[in-house]
Amino acid sequence: MSSLRNTHQTHYLWRTFIALLPTLPKEKVINTFNGLRKACHFGPTLIVTTIGFFFANHYWWEGPAYVIAFGIFTGQLVVGWTNDLYDYEDDLRHHRTNKPLVAGLITPSQLRKWIYIMTPLSFLINLLGPLGIKGGTGRDRSA
Repeated sequence: MSSLRNTHQTHYLWRTFIALLPTLPKEKVINTFNGLRKACHFGPTLIVTTIGFFFANHYWWEGPAYVIAFGIFTGQLVVGWTNDLYDYEDDLRHHRTNKPLVAGLITPSQLRKWIYIMTPLSFLINLLGPLGIKGGTGRDRSA
C-alpha cells in the first residue's frame, strides 16, 4: 500500500512540475536546436567523435571509451560554434544564408551563451575523464 501511495505522490508531483514549467514557443526551441546543430558542423563533429570512440574502445574497454568520446564531442561542439561565431561577419558580408547565424536560426548572443556553458564543461570532462590530466591537456611531462 505504501509503494502505491508513493507512486501516486510521484505522479502528482511530476504533473505539477510539468504544469509549472514556462511554456516556450515550440518553433523557437526547434530553431535554436537546429541552429546549434548546424553551427557545430554536425557531420564532421560526429565523424571525429566516432573515430575517437573507436580508438578509445581499442585501447580501453567500452565504459571509458564512451566518456572519452563524450569529451571529444563536447570539444567539437565548442570548435564548431566558435568557428561559426568568428565567421559571422564574413558570412553576413557574403550573404551566406545557409549559415545558421545568418539565417536567423540562432542569434550570436545565444551561441555565445552555449559556448560559455560548453567550454568549461568540455574542459572538465576531458580533464577528469579516464585519460586524466596528462591525457586531458595533451601534454606529456615525462618526455
